[in-house]
Amino acid sequence: MTSLSTVVAILATSCLALHWYSFRTTRSKLSAIPTVGSDTYFLSYFSALKYLVSGQKMIEAGYKKYKGGLFKVPTFETASGWLVVAAGQDVSDEIRKASEEYFDADQAVIDLLRMDHTFGEETCKAETYHIGVTRRQLTKNIETLFPEVFDELETAFHDHLPQTEDWASYPAMDTFIHIICRISNRFFFPDLQLCKVITNVLIATGP
Repeated sequence: MTSLSTVVAILATSCLALHWYSFRTTRSKLSAIPTVGSDTYFLSYFSALKYLVSGQKMIEAGYKKYKGGLFKVPTFETASGWLVVAAGQDVSDEIRKASEEYFDADQAVIDLLRMDHTFGEETCKAETYHIGVTRRQLTKNIETLFPEVFDELETAFHDHLPQTEDWASYPAMDTFIHIICRISNRFFFPDLQLCKVITNVLIATGP
């Protein structure tokens, strides 16, 4: 009969082998990028610990040595175990201008903050089409609407948070729901009368 220690040893060996294989697979994808610290399986953990203690010094050393290119640092902060740094303005601009087909900022944030565990996979996989619409079509001529939005901001605060001689209390959630609703609708419907109608309908019907 197999002893408990044997089973534990087999499981530990299997986990170590799986982790080693994952490490080698990830490292092979980044093999063309030089490393600050060690990129071997065991020593990379010492470099990752060093990054926790003196990460700024490691980044500065990599920047000086590989300025104008890329370098990677072992870390515990990312799911891949590596932090890739762009050293220089030209490289940063090239990454910034690259298509989302090659660089996914949303996935980078999910990876860094472990959002698949903290917010759930459904949240991380949600459609983000509204971000592109907001960046381009929705805000294309946003500066022309500033006078109307500012006017609504002043009016909304005056209506819902009027100045008083003494202290006054207001329900924070309900008050700011009305204010935000009015300001948002004035952005979408610059016409004052139409904005008031839409706002009243939304507030009356509720969420």
